[in-house]
Amino acid sequence: MKCDDFSNKMFELYNSNKDEEKKKLLEHLAHCDDCNREFNEMEEVFESLSNLQLLSPPSDLTNNIMNEISKINEKSKRYKRKAYRLWGSSLVAAGILISIVNISFADTTIESSVNNIISKKYSITRSINKKLNTIVEFITDLDFLNIFDN
Repeated sequence: MKCDDFSNKMFELYNSNKDEEKKKLLEHLAHCDDCNREFNEMEEVFESLSNLQLLSPPSDLTNNIMNEISKINEKSKRYKRKAYRLWGSSLVAAGILISIVNISFADTTIESSVNNIISKKYSITRSINKKLNTIVEFITDLDFLNIFDN
């Protein structure tokens, strides 16, 4: 067996149920000082880890975590409310701005409509005046002919 194979299969000495595989690994350990040193270091690490005491969390850990989550949720709600207020204010301001722009365009449209009506009024007035002048001339001509004399 090669050292690379041993390094990859070293954990099988602890976990494997295959006696033949364990036998090959142990034979390699007996003849290879480098792998034997690596295996002994690994055993020391496992021994140290097995001697460690398990830490148990404080009994109120869950409550503390849930309280912190609640605080975060409250802050989040406050930020959302502020954001909604800011968005609402922005939308109102945008609506007012659009209304002002729309009114200013409507104002020019109304002004041009009024000017158009006034110019049509003048043209109608001129047309009526021409017709009245024609009628007055006709009456004057008739009067000149003395048609209305008794």
